Amino acid sequence: RRPSIDSSMLAMRQVWMYGMLHRDFRVPDTMLLGQVIQSVAFFASGTIIVVGALVGALARVDSLASFSEGFALGVPTSPESIRLALLALLGIFIYGFFMFTWTLRQYNYCIAMIGAAPMPPIEAERHSRLADALARSITGATLSFNAGLRCYYFAFATLAWFLHPLLVPVTTALTMIMLIRRQFYSGAAANIAAVLAEYSLADLPDVSRLKRIL
Repeated sequence: RRPSIDSSMLAMRQVWMYGMLHRDFRVPDTMLLGQVIQSVAFFASGTIIVVGALVGALARVDSLASFSEGFALGVPTSPESIRLALLALLGIFIYGFFMFTWTLRQYNYCIAMIGAAPMPPIEAERHSRLADALARSITGATLSFNAGLRCYYFAFATLAWFLHPLLVPVTTALTMIMLIRRQFYSGAAANIAAVLAEYSLADLPDVSRLKRIL
């Protein structure tokens, strides 16, 4: 009933790729992707640092357990519980690192595909297939990046383990509610849908798939 940011941005990228294939000069398109790659590389590097810190923390579980007892909500904090919490965080960030590096690979593939795209004029059906494939490739990379970012959100939710293990489902549920609200009910989602609705199909190739999206 209500479009998500991800679905709206897929349509936005399809409009972008349709326009890109009409142009001879495509350097700005690759530059835009290059800016995104820098952000992904920053998060990938930062995630490595976090993983290293967590591995170091695992070697000092006893001292962390005594530290956590000062904040625990009336529940004795055992080294085993702290170790399990650290392992959960480590698993989250390792998954995030793999998602960030996979995002980098995908964006590099997208730049190569844009660079190899044929020059206009392009036959209408071929134009449609190319634009759709390029848009879906960029969207796949973006979804991987989103998954990596959400690892940070859920890692913050997991930190509640140091207060009380039963708080983790609560903080996880609150994180899910926040993410769902951003996807469907935020001002950004409404603005993206409004901008997408303003695109004129008269300026685009006669493609039924894009018409259904818009």
